[in-house]
Amino acid sequence: MISVRSHIKGIDNGHCTHYNGNGGTSDTGGGGGSATLKIENLSSQVNGSNINFSTSSQFVEDTIQVYYNGVLQIQGGSDDYTEDADRRGVTFALAPETGTKVVVIYSESA
Repeated sequence: MISVRSHIKGIDNGHCTHYNGNGGTSDTGGGGGSATLKIENLSSQVNGSNINFSTSSQFVEDTIQVYYNGVLQIQGGSDDYTEDADRRGVTFALAPETGTKVVVIYSESA
């Protein structure tokens, strides 16, 4: 079994990028376009009142996954979070409590 923490793969038109669990990505080649998966720990932005969290890169629409203390959150206006219109962050429905770990995984825009 492969754990999500150690291996994440993204495929776009036969092009695969692999996250190695050590903060890096690698491109395994293929035809067509490419997708680079990024993983970011946004916990430094948690202060108990902040609901807006910024990513370091713009992401492809509907590719971001948000984890709150390791639990995958549900995207949507009446759910846990929404994507920002510029695709450079997310907005939580409720501010994460101080000490909460917030991690995102997304396909980076080219």
